Formats: sequence, C-alpha cells, structure tokens
Amino acid sequence: VVIPNMIENRPVTEIANSAFSSQPSITSISMPNTVTKIGDAAFARCTRLAAISISNTLHSIGQAAFADCTALTTVTLPDTVTKMGMGAFMGCTALTDVVLSRELTEIAASAFQDCTELIHLTISDKVTAIGDSAFLNCAKLTLSALPADVETIGNHAFGSCAALPATI
Repeated sequence: VVIPNMIENRPVTEIANSAFSSQPSITSISMPNTVTKIGDAAFARCTRLAAISISNTLHSIGQAAFADCTALTTVTLPDTVTKMGMGAFMGCTALTDVVLSRELTEIAASAFQDCTELIHLTISDKVTAIGDSAFLNCAKLTLSALPADVETIGNHAFGSCAALPATI
C-alpha cells in the first residue's frame, strides 16, 4: 500500500482508526511525509505486513496501530515520534529489531507485549516511563541497560523476558 500525499487537493495527515485493519493482502506500507498521525488499530491484524516505511514527520502512533502484524520483522521510529499508544506493536511475533524515537519519553503499556522474537531494542535516553506489560513475554529480548532517567517501570514490564541479564 502506498499512501498518497494528497487526496482531492488536501494533504493526507492522518491514517484513521482501523483504516486498513485485518487486510491480509497488505505486505508493505509506504507513507508520505505529510502523515503526522496513525490512528488506533490502523494496520492491526495485517498478518502479511512485513515492511513499513514510516513518515519522517510522524508524531503519534495510536493504540494497537500495528498489533498482530505477525510478519513484521523490524521497526525504526523516526525521531519525530513523541507518542506511542498502548499495545502499538503487541503480538508482532516476527519482530526482532526495534529502534525507538529519540524523542519518545514513555513506552506505553503492552507496547511490545508478546513480541516473542524481539531481540534488539534501542531505547532513547529521554525515556522516563515504561508502562505495564510493555515487554511482557519478549523471551528473547536482550537489553544491556535502561536509560539513566527512567523513573517508572510498570507491573510486569519485563515479565517472562528470560534472556534479560540479572542486572540491567
């Protein structure tokens, strides 16, 4: 799917809630730099979605926006992203590598819950809160350190993350 930058002479700035949810034929997404917001469940359950090209002007990712996209393997959020909704990438079982925006200050509850293949995660030094169950059941996740300014780590945030070292 290639999202156009204009529709009827108006810029496309938002992908609405559930706009493309449950579309197994979608294998890739390319969005223009006019998009600043991805709505709740916009691409949820697109089970063949393997590649996403995210707008360099994106600010907000809605709740469960990419939940259960079971073919997605890597995600790199541009530094313009400041908000990521609850369960944004929950259940992306093929996801192995994630680079979060350097401007993100909170990792929402269940953001990457049940991403069972997640190994590599790059967290910004600006993150101060990690929500409940954010990485629950990410059994292969390896993380050498948390940002120094983290103030809050929610319940079960790293529950069942068997590959984490005893001290991080």
